[in-house]
Amino acid sequence: MIDQSQMNMLLFCAIIVPICVILIFGVVLLIRRENLQAEEAKKEKLKKTEATERQVQQVRVELTELQTDTDRLICALRSDDYRRRAAAGEAVGKKKEINIIEPLLIAMKDESFKDKNTINKTIRTLAKLDEGRAIEYMGSALDDEDNSVRRLAVDILGDMSDARAIELLILALKKDKDRQVRSSAIGALKNLRNSRAVEPLIEALQDDDEVVREGAITALGELGDTRAIE
Repeated sequence: MIDQSQMNMLLFCAIIVPICVILIFGVVLLIRRENLQAEEAKKEKLKKTEATERQVQQVRVELTELQTDTDRLICALRSDDYRRRAAAGEAVGKKKEINIIEPLLIAMKDESFKDKNTINKTIRTLAKLDEGRAIEYMGSALDDEDNSVRRLAVDILGDMSDARAIELLILALKKDKDRQVRSSAIGALKNLRNSRAVEPLIEALQDDDEVVREGAITALGELGDTRAIE
């Protein structure tokens, strides 16, 4: 015969076992559902990535066909679609026409061109094609009323090996009224590591702006010219 304790155990098992089975089944279903959701999310992400790649390719093809029309390419830099702006900048760079720098510098001042970084990058790409002509454009840009254009010109001059770049940077350091332009000129002169920059940098120690003075100190220290000590 089954005593009371055995009866209780049987009743306990009869209640607990089905509950455990239900819980295990529920956990399995939950895990399976989460796996399915993760798989669906992965597929959706892949679809979006593929769609984006197709859009980029489509824009590139479209803009490549427009390479004979520089004005339309530059207008494409106004687009709200970042893919179109990037593709336009790439297409302009591929044209390898140094004279495009001038309209791009004008675009830098136009508020409708929100993506200044793309224009900046495109100008830098074109400037490397012909330093001699690019320096002429940068020299003109240093007289521009827009300080962002002047800063860009200074930064580009800092990447050039032409001797005229040094003179233009020294001029910007001495004459420009914008402290950021003068500070950028110091950085460019420091990168070029030319001894002709030492005297102008020493003069910059008397600049009205503290940031410019500190930049001059750092540049002189890195150039290591004994005249800076004197």
